[in-house]
Amino acid sequence: MRRWTLVAGLAFALQKVITAVAGYFVILRGKTFNVGDRIVMGGVRGDVIALGFMQTTIMEMGQDALREMERRYVLQRPDIKPRVSCRLTDNWLELTVRFVARDHGVREVKDAMSREILAALDEAGIGIASATMEIVGLPPLRLDKWPDLAPGRPPRSGDP
Repeated sequence: MRRWTLVAGLAFALQKVITAVAGYFVILRGKTFNVGDRIVMGGVRGDVIALGFMQTTIMEMGQDALREMERRYVLQRPDIKPRVSCRLTDNWLELTVRFVARDHGVREVKDAMSREILAALDEAGIGIASATMEIVGLPPLRLDKWPDLAPGRPPRSGDP
């Protein structure tokens, strides 16, 4: 009888640990989510940054966190609308595009945007050029050997 009481007490005391470990294996084996996925857990939305036996760590994001940061640190809400900024360089017009995208696949989005922009410029008859310079030769190079100086003697103005 005493042994069953001890087992029941241990099971009750370790129920969170047992369910956490079981949940960990369910998450890993069932591929429920992985590090880098965006999930909602316990009403908190964020990116999974670590999976452990006892806890899943997510980097919180979303409107709840944004409002709290605005309130706590007296921040103004950032303008996150897509935007194009222009800057003139010495031989170029530099366009910087800011846009919101999913955290995976940004390279493909940038590639598609660049191809569409190039096609539209080509269709409008706008060519792209840049100033370049090519070095085709070098002037002759002459090296003179310094005269041996006596130790401790500073060079004089007549020394080559």
